[in-house]
Amino acid sequence: MNPYPHTPSGMTDLERQLAFAQELQVLSNLIHATQNVDEIMLDLAEDICKLFACERLTLYAISRERNVLYSRVKTGINSNKDLVLPLNCNSIASFVALKQQPVNIGNVYDSLQLALISPELHFFEKVDQALGYETRQMLAAPIVDRDGQLLGVIQLLNTRNQLPFGMQAQQGLQQLCATLAVAFAQRIGQVLGPAACYQPLVDEAQISASDLELAVRWARRKGLVLEDLLRSEYQISLQAIGKALAKHFQVPYEPFIPHRNLPYKLRAKLDRDKVLQQQWLPVAEERAGLTVLATDPTQANGEGQIQKLFAYPAIFFRVTTRQEFLQTVDTLFPR
Repeated sequence: MNPYPHTPSGMTDLERQLAFAQELQVLSNLIHATQNVDEIMLDLAEDICKLFACERLTLYAISRERNVLYSRVKTGINSNKDLVLPLNCNSIASFVALKQQPVNIGNVYDSLQLALISPELHFFEKVDQALGYETRQMLAAPIVDRDGQLLGVIQLLNTRNQLPFGMQAQQGLQQLCATLAVAFAQRIGQVLGPAACYQPLVDEAQISASDLELAVRWARRKGLVLEDLLRSEYQISLQAIGKALAKHFQVPYEPFIPHRNLPYKLRAKLDRDKVLQQQWLPVAEERAGLTVLATDPTQANGEGQIQKLFAYPAIFFRVTTRQEFLQTVDTLFPR
């Protein structure tokens, strides 16, 4: 039987080994070309499964608190599902993570087979139930950096020939884990783009790092405003969000002021649609300079439009939440 089911049966063992090594290098290059862990989990899952001749995979990353493994798996062409697995639960992923030991299992539902590997090894059936999938064979390995620090776990599920994963797959997965370790070390734990401004909420224990990461994904997938999601689903107050923004942007936070008046010469150069689009608004003028309210002071300052429209010796920024910015606009530029 062909021990490398992803390669043509007419090839010699040496040719198959070389072909596997070449494909693994191509896959490594694709991994290093990704921008974030999500891309590895979703966009490259099919490539990894093809190389290892398996049906599915689950790629877990460790949360910042190092107490949760989280993953995102495809459940359809345009649908995904987030998985969160406590690191101390009775699961194969937790065992592999905590022991930093790979496992190769012919049938995950065979308790005797699991016990022969370790009495501590259990299959967490709830994951199968959540995904509507039946796992049989599994090859799992920890993803660790050079210092031995855990970064994640990868699980290959169900071989296409319905036999346990062979030696080539085991050796190849070790190499893949080394590549993933480098990629994860560069990408994991980073809150990128607009979400970075909410990192102080984690620092102040308003939300866990893993919940923030899940909120970012959920907001992106559903096209929601992350701030709204943090308020509605995690009950984080506007004041807490405002303080987090102030800490991130290093400018004072200004909450909504109900009876604010805007000088005419400032109002004359603006209109409601323009203000909503640019997400900044001059709210006060003094001899020393102009006070500008913004949801993203860094972006507002970088665009250079404020200096072009208003000739003041200095610009003093105040940050506010998106909700309070909209309230301010509604007050100063009623519909």
